[in-house]
Amino acid sequence: GGGVAAVAPGRRPDTVLLGDFRGRVALVDADGTVLWRLRTHARRAVASLEASGTRLRSFGHEGRVADFDWPRSDDAPTLIAARPLLPALVGANGGLAWGVVGDELRVVDVETGAWRAALGPTHDKRPR
Repeated sequence: GGGVAAVAPGRRPDTVLLGDFRGRVALVDADGTVLWRLRTHARRAVASLEASGTRLRSFGHEGRVADFDWPRSDDAPTLIAARPLLPALVGANGGLAWGVVGDELRVVDVETGAWRAALGPTHDKRPR
């Protein structure tokens, strides 16, 4: 159970990363075989997944980002760090994450946590 909440390509063309609504991430091959599964967010949905080089990054709706070292494509990654990033995180891509804070949609830089933009009821797009 849990249902798929996020999808990203695996490191091989015949694999895919799946994040579910229970905070788990799995690597699945083209035959549907689960190569590994791990819990990345405590019972909260995975909002987005990014894999780059030997790094796997999982973003949870609870507002945390989990970084994993993933040196071998078929082996389960090892947690490096988990940290808060943005309350009510909705998605992430290309080094940016976004989520709702109060009545604003905020965009933050994943590496630094700095706000890049905020869009509120007044449609204010200025970086803060």
